[in-house]
Amino acid sequence: CFEHYNVLSNYFEDIGDLRSAMYFHQRCSDVATEVDARESIAKANLNLGSCEEKQGNFEEARKYHEKALSIASSCDSLPLQIK
Repeated sequence: CFEHYNVLSNYFEDIGDLRSAMYFHQRCSDVATEVDARESIAKANLNLGSCEEKQGNFEEARKYHEKALSIASSCDSLPLQIK
């Protein structure tokens, strides 16, 4: 389920439909939260932040990126911390 939402979110982001991309990134976060998949939650927040950044919403982007970093740090996910 998570992977399907992730594919859809990436598709919509690639075609420039950031509203739909954000919807599916949020669904990724929701599904990951249900099963406590912390690295996936961090990735979804990182992607949400990127969408906000592309729309010029830098304060919202910062919030998502900080949340992603916090989650990645707490689960010792070095690859997410580096990206």
